[in-house]
Amino acid sequence: MSGEMKRTPSTPRSGSDGIMQGIFGVVVAVGFFWVLESIMRIESSGHTVSSGVQTLLGFLGGAFVSVVGYYFGSSLGSKSKDKVIEKK
Repeated sequence: MSGEMKRTPSTPRSGSDGIMQGIFGVVVAVGFFWVLESIMRIESSGHTVSSGVQTLLGFLGGAFVSVVGYYFGSSLGSKSKDKVIEKK
């Protein structure tokens, strides 16, 4: 043994290209902007928004940031690294 650990490339759990991750990302992004637009429309008409809807917006906002971080942040670099290691 040379002391090195054998590295195996990570594979998405569903589909070869991670289709479910993409679908989930789109659902989160669309949901976030839909709720945000709905809140702006309700408040512009002079009504107030319930705290439950504001909590939902906060949850979707956090999930949206996670999706953006996954697709454009460090996870994108990790995925690229895995592909390079897989080719070797």
